[in-house]
Amino acid sequence: MQIDSCSGIDVKLQSHVQLESVYLHKSSNIDVSVGVEAPKQFHLAALPSDSTDSPQFVAEWENQDGKLNLVCEKVIREFVYPTTESKLREAKERTERDMEKMANALVAGVTVTKPKKK
Repeated sequence: MQIDSCSGIDVKLQSHVQLESVYLHKSSNIDVSVGVEAPKQFHLAALPSDSTDSPQFVAEWENQDGKLNLVCEKVIREFVYPTTESKLREAKERTERDMEKMANALVAGVTVTKPKKK
């Protein structure tokens, strides 16, 4: 879902799977209700004061200690791709782990011995 230049929007869902993420552009005070009989409320408050002239945020579900929470982060641009600081950090950590695994596999596959004298 994308919300542009709005305030005071109320989104009602039967289940969290109906909404993967919310992209916010110049928007604030968004309420998300999940459930029918006893809905759980999530509030995406006013944008942080350090937002730029064209503030963009994304809210996504995160599992925190077994509970789903709607987490809102500022969109940053790494090269040309929009992402968030936490996703960028996770991607860099994953790349470092993968590079270390590849280096270890390469080193483990190489054996250096002295040539035999004839």
